[in-house]
Parts: sequence; structure tokens; C-alpha cells
Amino acid sequence: MRKLPRPEPETEWLRPDESARLLDATQTVSQKWFTFFLVALRAGLRKAEIFALHWPEVDLDARQLTVRYSVWYGHLGSPKSGKTRVVPMSADLVGALTEWRRQSTGELVFPGRAGGLVHGQSSANSALHEALDRAGLRRIRFHDLRHTFASQLVLRGCSLKVVQQLLGHHSVTMTERYAHVGDDQLVAAVASLDEDEPS
Repeated sequence: MRKLPRPEPETEWLRPDESARLLDATQTVSQKWFTFFLVALRAGLRKAEIFALHWPEVDLDARQLTVRYSVWYGHLGSPKSGKTRVVPMSADLVGALTEWRRQSTGELVFPGRAGGLVHGQSSANSALHEALDRAGLRRIRFHDLRHTFASQLVLRGCSLKVVQQLLGHHSVTMTERYAHVGDDQLVAAVASLDEDEPS
């Protein structure tokens, strides 16, 4: 008997004011997790890609991250797309990573407890849930921070093609899940026609 495909989990994302609340609730508690969340929110990296980041792949002067690896149970592999990608960094992300660089030792940006690659990634989930609770926000999955990055770009008028490249999707079809984010802008555009109606 053929199994029916399971539906995709609902795509959740944080509004700009909510992501700001999350970061505010984290910065005073942990520079590490503040920076970790910021990499997800400002560069759209997957959790496994963030844990795999090495400092030579973080170019603070050029303001860009090179995503070469993904980590799975303590082993490096290629990113999910199978391709290396370069992601520009926002000014606040550059600032946070500069500060975190001063505090960190070793080649990994976010090492595990023993200083090497993490074996499990549940620590990031726990840190996120604690931060969301402190901020008074609903609980979301860590991957939803990546959705937040994409959705907020679309909300600001960024094309799906550009979002596709930043996320490292194989095709724009995968990125089309974010197309609905601009629906409010479409409604506002059509509603503006009423303003020109003759009296």
C-alpha cells in the first residue's frame, strides 16, 4: 500500500518586533546564544550550518559568511544544498560576531562543550525556548528563525529569486512558500485604488 506524503509543517516566523524582543531577552543573558540566534535571523543559516562555522569562513572586513559545511552528530558534511554559498552580513551581525570573536578560542565559532563539533543540537532548541519564554513569545522551532529571515526579506520587498540565493535553495519553487508574506501589501495596493474613486 502506497504511503501518502506527510504534509509540510506549518511555516512559523517572527515579526520584526518579535525578533527584536527575542534578541533583547537573550543579549543580557548569553552573548553566545544572542550571536547564534542573530546568525539565524540575519543570515538565514540552518542550525547545523551555524554549528559548523569556522572563524576563517567569517570575513568580518568583507562582511560575509561562507557556508561550506553542515554538522551531523559530530561529523562535518556539505550543506543541505550540496553547494557552498556566500551570505552578506548585516552591520549588527558583524558587531555581534566581532564581540564574540574576542571571547572565543579555537577555530570553531560555536564549539561543543569539549571544544570540538557538537554531537547533538538540542542545546540550541533549549536556549531558544528559554529566550522565547523570557520574551513572552510563543514557542517556535529553531528552523523558524530561518523562515523569519526569509519572510522579513520578502516583507521588505526583496524578490523571491534573491531570497532563494541567500537560503541556498536549488530552485525558486522551494522559496515560493514565502510569497504569501507580501499579501498584506497586495491588499493595501488594491485598497489604494479606492482613494482615487471619483466622488
